[in-house]
Amino acid sequence: MSDQIGQSIIDIVMVEVREIFQWQLGDVNHNGEIDIVDALITAQYYVGLDPQPFYPKEADVNNNGVIDILDALLIAQAYVGLIELTP
Repeated sequence: MSDQIGQSIIDIVMVEVREIFQWQLGDVNHNGEIDIVDALITAQYYVGLDPQPFYPKEADVNNNGVIDILDALLIAQAYVGLIELTP
């Protein structure tokens, strides 16, 4: 494409694509699955240990504002298929 006096005009458009991903409640180690390891990590956190990796945002599965043994039990129940955790 050129302008009125014959000079080339180049339009450059830069596009950045970002993936928006929210981790599933209960997947406290961000490995893509809710399993017994997530329940054990949550229980360890509850008793004062510092398990790694641990992402507390996904650990409060009952949304009561605290991470406690009930959250660990709910994660374990989700793992064995007794309940479904909301995304």
